[in-house]
Amino acid sequence: MKRKDKATTESVFKSAATKKLMEKPVFRVMVDERKELLKIAEEIEKKRKEQCISQSALAKITQIPQEELSRIERGKRNITLETYFRIIRGLGYKAEIKYHKIHVPHSTQA
Repeated sequence: MKRKDKATTESVFKSAATKKLMEKPVFRVMVDERKELLKIAEEIEKKRKEQCISQSALAKITQIPQEELSRIERGKRNITLETYFRIIRGLGYKAEIKYHKIHVPHSTQA
């Protein structure tokens, strides 16, 4: 059962107001960054559930409070790389960060 307050990449950026704001380069960059964070949150939850590990069990493994893991998985909490690596290791994975060249608008007009 999905919680009503869970942010997802499908639900967060669909409003007409958001679509209008997406015309502004600075806002578009911020939205793209938020989408990437939500993808990470969704992937953490997916990997945890695939292994039938509860949030409580993962909290014990990683020494991250269960409430914090819940906020992370719901996309309500930004996490540091250190926290991300602890979660991924706790799930039995090694994280790799890859960089891809993108076009970044240089306009600072909001």
